[in-house]
Amino acid sequence: MNNFNPRKRNKEEVSYWLSYSDLMAALLIIFILILAYNILQFKVSQEELEAIQVQIKEIDQTNKVIDKLEKEFGEEIEINEDTGDIVVKSDILFDFDEYELKEKGKNFLEDFIPRYLDVMIGDKEIKDNLYRILVVGHTDAKGDYLYNLELSQLRALEVVNYIFSEEIKTSHKKEVEKYIEAIGRSETEVKKSDNGEILSDESRRVEFKFELRTLEKIKKALEGIPNP
Repeated sequence: MNNFNPRKRNKEEVSYWLSYSDLMAALLIIFILILAYNILQFKVSQEELEAIQVQIKEIDQTNKVIDKLEKEFGEEIEINEDTGDIVVKSDILFDFDEYELKEKGKNFLEDFIPRYLDVMIGDKEIKDNLYRILVVGHTDAKGDYLYNLELSQLRALEVVNYIFSEEIKTSHKKEVEKYIEAIGRSETEVKKSDNGEILSDESRRVEFKFELRTLEKIKKALEGIPNP
C-alpha cells in the first residue's frame, strides 16, 4: 500500500521555504547592519580628517604669530616657542603681595603693549583669525587659595586697566576691547622643578596668551566625533 500523503509533503515544503526565507531575511539584516556600520565609520573618518586638517591649520597659523612675536621682541621677553605665551615675572610689575602696578611695571607695559598689539591687532591676517587675548594672573602656593585667587584676578585686571589708560600709546585700544580678557588662576598652575619642588618666584607671574578661531573649530569638530 502506498502511504504517500500529499498534505504532509506540502507542510514539509512550506516549512522548508519558511526556514529558507527566515535565513535570507536574517542575512539581509546582517548585511544592512554591516553596511550601516561601514557608512558610520566612513563618516567618522571624514570628521576626524577634517578635525586634523583644521588642527594643522591652527598649528601653522600659531607658528606665524610666534614668528612675528619673536621678530618683534627677540630675547627681550620670554616667549613659549610652542604656544606663543609671553611670561612676565610678577616682580617686574608688582611689589610682593600687592596688585597695584609699580613704576617699573608701568614702564614695561608702556613699551610692551603697543608692540604686542601691533602684532596681534595691527596684522590683518592675525586679527581676522584672532579669537581672544588672555591676561592671566598666577600666584605661588603660599597662603590661602581664595586669597591668591583674588590677588591673581586683581593683578590681571590691573594690567588690563592700564592697557586702556592714556599712558599706553596705541591706536588699537578700541579694537582690542573685543578680544581681551582678564583671568586669575590663583595657585592652580604653579611652576615646579624637575624633582617636583614648587618654584615660588617663577610661579608668581602674569601671562599674555592668545587663542585663534581655528582652535574653536577644532573643539567643535571633535565634539561631533563619537568616542570609540
